Amino acid sequence: MSNFKYQYILAIAELQSFSKAADALLVSQPYLSKVVSAIEHELGVKLFDRSRSPLTVTEAGKCYIEYIKIVLDAEKHMLDQISAIQKLPKKELALGMGRPRVPLMLPPLVERMARIYPDVKLNVSGEGSNSVLAEKVVNGSLDLAFFTSPIIPPSVSHVFLGSELIIMVLPSNEGISPQAVKTGILEPEDLNILKSCRFILLTETHGMGLHARRMLDMFHIAPKSLYEVSGLEEAHRLAATGFGAAVIPESWVNRIKLAAEPFYYRIGHPPLTRDVVMIYKKGRTLSQVEKTVCRLAQEVMKESIN
Repeated sequence: MSNFKYQYILAIAELQSFSKAADALLVSQPYLSKVVSAIEHELGVKLFDRSRSPLTVTEAGKCYIEYIKIVLDAEKHMLDQISAIQKLPKKELALGMGRPRVPLMLPPLVERMARIYPDVKLNVSGEGSNSVLAEKVVNGSLDLAFFTSPIIPPSVSHVFLGSELIIMVLPSNEGISPQAVKTGILEPEDLNILKSCRFILLTETHGMGLHARRMLDMFHIAPKSLYEVSGLEEAHRLAATGFGAAVIPESWVNRIKLAAEPFYYRIGHPPLTRDVVMIYKKGRTLSQVEKTVCRLAQEVMKESIN
């Protein structure tokens, strides 16, 4: 805030000299004299007795300086209060995550947040796709969002939360090498079974849908047929019934009850994984509360796949 005139008066009174005050304030003496004369003209009184050497402060000047100090102290107190308000945690935080992740991540995350920030409310939005989550982060509808797509938009920044295995779900071991059955790891040649069966995959708006398509491209595999679904649970259940093969994140392996238990395999060496990150609008600095949410999300995610 602009209080340079007050600082000028205080410096002259302390140093008892216009020239010394001008040097200390890094201004010219004529300019300083002009500013003080303008203040005295406005008040209708003299603040300094220039006939004395060193100069002295008049009674009116002493009164003026007393109130200057009160004003400056009040201003400092006001700025301290505003600074404290700015550092207070937000009372609400908008967090987005895919619907399948809500029952897995939300309860432990909310519980831990409540212990650390009992006054902060998490408003959680369960969305169906990564593209919608990213759009809402950019337009400000969400502060943070879990994101699992392999392609992170340039309009967001992110915090790495962890990686999870991509698991192949097969209704049987037919056509799988004995070594793969023993180790639980599919080698590239084992994936040739997809050429003779239906492959169930999520739409491209879902992170796992993109990961599935990348896997097919990586291993140069063209399945006999493709069947698109809109959710992980549907893909998981269809694969378990023998409808086809599917890929799911490892956190989904024990998520649902199935009438017939399918066979689960890791894919390749090193095994295929997907990264889970927390995105936020590019150019924004995370608050302490948001940093805590990210840290707790890392803990909860690690526990969910162990």
